[in-house]
Amino acid sequence: RADINSKAGTTSYTFLRVGPLARIQAMGGAYTGLADDEGSLFYNPGGLAKITAKTYLLSYSNYLIDVQSGFLGLVYPLKNNRALGVSFNYLNWGDMVKTDSFNNELGTFTPSDIAFAISGATLVNPNFDAGATVKIIFEKISVYSTSALALDLGGIYTATDGRTKFGATVLNLGRQLKSVNSEKESLPTVYKLGFSHHLKEVPLIVAADLNKPRDNNFYLNLG
Repeated sequence: RADINSKAGTTSYTFLRVGPLARIQAMGGAYTGLADDEGSLFYNPGGLAKITAKTYLLSYSNYLIDVQSGFLGLVYPLKNNRALGVSFNYLNWGDMVKTDSFNNELGTFTPSDIAFAISGATLVNPNFDAGATVKIIFEKISVYSTSALALDLGGIYTATDGRTKFGATVLNLGRQLKSVNSEKESLPTVYKLGFSHHLKEVPLIVAADLNKPRDNNFYLNLG
């Protein structure tokens, strides 16, 4: 089919695409232009600047066939509308049977992915906040392991009405440090533009994200 991108699925560390937070997933992943809570640790570090109290988040998901994931985050507000955050993200694929070329069982192994991150955000002007996240990523499959270093950059602009926001991020920009062979794999970099609007006198927020992954076509999130 002409609409299928031949590069789809060719980047590594695909667990970084899996949104770990229930509220944001329920909104279809449309959060880049909202970024109004500690979920900014994962989706848009620029949103951390508006957090005014020490806060944490803990998320755990148990998928089918023993796949488990979790996300832990802590945010520390600083003076002058600045904030620091740390987070830990993991995905455990469950036990898998190892076999040889003759289908003889050789025991089991458990593939896993882990990312440790440090984030910072600051008020640039009364309407614009910006932030960045540095993360180190590890992946292990049986006796093979890899690592990578990645950077997230994000910003969010609040319009004068206080109810409309625009955001932009680039996530997972970086390179692999250790590979299984001599060829380094690409990270799942994605560029995002977002919009959100809190309807006047109505408890309803609408949000939309336009996304361009490194390895696929444009797509839209609506929430």
